[in-house]
Amino acid sequence: MGLLLIPEETRPPPVLARAPILARELVDTENSGGSAIVRLLRDPALRAAHRAMLPPGSRVRPDAIDSALAVGAARLAAASSADEALATMTPAERIACLSDRATFDRLVASP
Repeated sequence: MGLLLIPEETRPPPVLARAPILARELVDTENSGGSAIVRLLRDPALRAAHRAMLPPGSRVRPDAIDSALAVGAARLAAASSADEALATMTPAERIACLSDRATFDRLVASP
C-alpha cells in the first residue's frame, strides 16, 4: 500500500542505485588479484586525487614518533618493490604510509 514509506524507498537517488554496482566491481577487483592499494598506485588519476587530499606536512607533532609510519617506511626502504613492501606491512603500517605525503611519494616511486 505504500504507507509510511520514505521517498528513498520508492524512488532511490542515483547514488543509492549505483552503490550495489560499485560494491560488485570492488569485489571483482579484489577477487582478480588486485587490491585497492595496487589500483591506487597504478592509476595516475587516483594517485593525484589521493595525494591532493593528504595534508602538506607531517600528520603528528614534530617531537612525536609515529611508530607505524617509521616501521612502514623502513620496510619500504628495505624492499625491492612496492608490492614486496606492502606484503610485509601490517594494516596500520600501510595506512600510515598512505597517509603521509613523503612516504606515499616514495611508495609511488618504487618499482
